[in-house]
Amino acid sequence: MKAAAQAAYGPSRDLGAMTTSMLNHPDFLAEANFRAKVKPPSRFVSSGLLAMGAEDFADWSAIEADLVDGIVDAGETPYVVGPPTGYPEQSDFWVSGASMLSRFTIAERIAYHPPLIAKLRARSSTLGDDTIDTVDAVAAEMVPGGLSNDSRVAVLDHVAANAANSDGRVSAAAHLIMCSPEFVRY
Repeated sequence: MKAAAQAAYGPSRDLGAMTTSMLNHPDFLAEANFRAKVKPPSRFVSSGLLAMGAEDFADWSAIEADLVDGIVDAGETPYVVGPPTGYPEQSDFWVSGASMLSRFTIAERIAYHPPLIAKLRARSSTLGDDTIDTVDAVAAEMVPGGLSNDSRVAVLDHVAANAANSDGRVSAAAHLIMCSPEFVRY
């Protein structure tokens, strides 16, 4: 039986060896593959909630309908897709003016939701008193690998121009960070 399985599936079914081989492949760490794909809308929402610190449904239940509507507006209807293979994996499918506008609206709903503001403030250990410190703390918490200098400057300018208090600075930073290329891509 073991010989038949090896013949059918190859000489080794060692998951550890396979994982090591994948992680050591040059394409895995190639710079060209880092943040090369646009997140589908449902992944964008999930990553936004997680980046803000959502731990359970109670953290975002009040905005659930808005988030589902945003996912649909961005082009992904949950549990409904024609082809048996699901939605395409290509970034081009998810990039359009309407889709990106829907994402920015979703980001706004998440970033300005009071329970999530409190969680992000606690996670990032920021009081929100200083624009630069707030943006840097929020970005460090929300974007593994950090923001590019251009994105950081854009977020700083946005926060300085649009936030009048500490919660406003945290929310404005989170909102524009979720709209950044570093967050939209994975």
